[in-house]
Amino acid sequence: MEKKSKIFMIFGVVVLVIAIVGSTLAYYVWTTSSDEETKIVSKVGAATIKFDGGSSIENASLRPVSDKTKGIVKEIKMVANTTGIKANLYLDIVSIDEELKNTTFKFFLAKSSTAAGATKEGNFSTEYLTSNTVTCTTNNTNHIVLLSDFEVPTSQVTYILYIWIDGTVDNDSSMMNKSFSFKLHAEGTGGIVKEALLPDGTGLVEGSLAEQLVTTYINANKTPAMNNDIKYLQDTSNNLSNDIEGNIRYYGANPNNYIYFNCDDYSNQTSDTCELWRIIGVFNEETPSDDGTYVTEKKIKIIRNTSIGAFSFDNVPTMGGIGTHAWVDSKIMKMLNSGYEGQTGGSLYWNRQTGECYSGRSANETKTCALANVGLKNDVTKNMISDTKYTLRGWNVFQVFSDQIYTYERTTGQGYNSSSKISWDGKVALAYPSDYGYAADLELCTVNLSSYNDNNCVSNNWMKAVLTKGAWGWFITPKNDLSNGAWFVISTGSVTYTNVFNEYNIVPTFYINSSLEIKDVDGDGYGTADNPYQLAV
Repeated sequence: MEKKSKIFMIFGVVVLVIAIVGSTLAYYVWTTSSDEETKIVSKVGAATIKFDGGSSIENASLRPVSDKTKGIVKEIKMVANTTGIKANLYLDIVSIDEELKNTTFKFFLAKSSTAAGATKEGNFSTEYLTSNTVTCTTNNTNHIVLLSDFEVPTSQVTYILYIWIDGTVDNDSSMMNKSFSFKLHAEGTGGIVKEALLPDGTGLVEGSLAEQLVTTYINANKTPAMNNDIKYLQDTSNNLSNDIEGNIRYYGANPNNYIYFNCDDYSNQTSDTCELWRIIGVFNEETPSDDGTYVTEKKIKIIRNTSIGAFSFDNVPTMGGIGTHAWVDSKIMKMLNSGYEGQTGGSLYWNRQTGECYSGRSANETKTCALANVGLKNDVTKNMISDTKYTLRGWNVFQVFSDQIYTYERTTGQGYNSSSKISWDGKVALAYPSDYGYAADLELCTVNLSSYNDNNCVSNNWMKAVLTKGAWGWFITPKNDLSNGAWFVISTGSVTYTNVFNEYNIVPTFYINSSLEIKDVDGDGYGTADNPYQLAV
């Protein structure tokens, strides 16, 4: 008969991790100022949660004890400077050995050390965990709800969390030398908050680069980031985040989103045979069909790592002045795309040619546009570029956040007048202002696009250097109340508008076919500048 041990038997149960993880409350932003303290900052006030003794316990030993106070004890102190700040508190079950899933392995949350009753109590048995845990989308685990819709008081309150093995009953000896990993985290309730959509993982071509990036994001542990009262989830390990509509984007100072493109020889992709481009992300976009309908696909969007030169958006005379902001009629669109070979400057980039093009501050001014060394090299490259429906809605206010301008670009923005075209089916385009906005780390860059000269934005936005190296950079989006005004980014990082006859950086941007796969490449740091992704062509 198997022997069982009571309190006098010491168990070698190793606590791998039990940590308090800073999270995001309603429309509150949490910033951890030390290992012991998490602060919540909101539009209506602030709150502080302090963890006495630090936020983690590592390599501690558990043994059966006669009283819960002799096990793991964690104090959680909460206080707010105003009413209305609410929180949920969760215990994430990251991992637990099967032998520890026993009714004698317990937890107990009390409002204070002298409280007679529990705010929450339970155990870690299979039966309890099956009935009392729910999926945690933030950390990709299951968790136990410790506090639900709890209003953080204006007078400090202390909660005590106890975790222990009950030594007043028999314990199975198989529990010895087993391990577990738990995490505490909080999220908010009761505020006005919108959560950015998550990708659904459907509609992906098996084995494609798009599938790889979306799957990586879905399976990653994610950290909440609040921006303009919207909660995003960041995969901080891979610098991937969702946007307001569930597209996946690379963000931060220098993510590993480099890819070789426009190569002489796709069987031998090197810095000598290819150009360096950057992956913006994976997007749900519409592909035009021959019958006039559209098919929605998940596509990779890429941008050239450097501009092809500084050119006017357009400079032909119009009733509104010099140049038009209408992308479908602009000289720069015709320079980048096929089908305009008979026009001055037409299709120079598409055909990798040097010639005269319209560019300059005077009406119909031309200059030599040397694109013979920077244009598209061959049909293999051109055939990988996907026909896509681009929305061309404009907006006239630049004090907007990334989610707002994305919505204006796609659905609620306006044209200059009733005859303005608000979409275009084509291939080579320019970046949107929202592409630039979402390329920043929204946890650190918390201002609107007109204030992206803020150091937290400049130093944490990989696209800033791409668009503004040597000159300012054009976006595709028009200023809807000015027929010759369009959006651009200046060298400091701020977003505003200017007249389209100005000569600023043109950085080709487009979607590539959704089925494209990448090669298996030896070496560390795949996706880095030194070891970019390589398309399997």
